[in-house]
Amino acid sequence: VLLNDENGLRDLIFFISISIVTDSMGWIVGKRWGRKKLYPEVSPNKTMEGALGGWVAASILVSCYIFVNYPNQFFTINTLLAAFWLPILAILGDLVQ
Repeated sequence: VLLNDENGLRDLIFFISISIVTDSMGWIVGKRWGRKKLYPEVSPNKTMEGALGGWVAASILVSCYIFVNYPNQFFTINTLLAAFWLPILAILGDLVQ
């Protein structure tokens, strides 16, 4: 579906980059400041601090992406919801995997 859209490839790369940024920043922050385990039975090295760091970084990425590519829609509830939920979904997807 995304590839049939005019901006589909760009959006597909964006969705993949959310996961990459969330995971990478989660690892960096977790290694430096991680203390409390997020869900040790599933992922023993994932920490609450790392998940928060990944969430913040990916939320910034989502906000910047929407601001640059869809400036008229930046200050909407959908933008806030996307910036909040997409990184959380990336973290949950990593745990499920």
